[in-house]
Amino acid sequence: MRKPACVKCGQSLEKGYVLDSAHSSLQQKRWVEGEPTPGGFWHAGGLKLQKGARIIPVITWRCTGCGYLESYAKPER
Repeated sequence: MRKPACVKCGQSLEKGYVLDSAHSSLQQKRWVEGEPTPGGFWHAGGLKLQKGARIIPVITWRCTGCGYLESYAKPER
């Protein structure tokens, strides 16, 4: 398998993830289908998830040359 290249400068990409923090814990960013819905009083500043919404971890590739980030949300197989 060929190593991916940056669409901006052509240098190689390295695989990683973007860190998210919530309530003093560190987590991987995730993609959620649908529109964001405010969580209400008990979720001040947060969002409410729709029942049954698909949640997929986000994988991010970083260019070793220019630093460009390219993110994908592919379901695990």
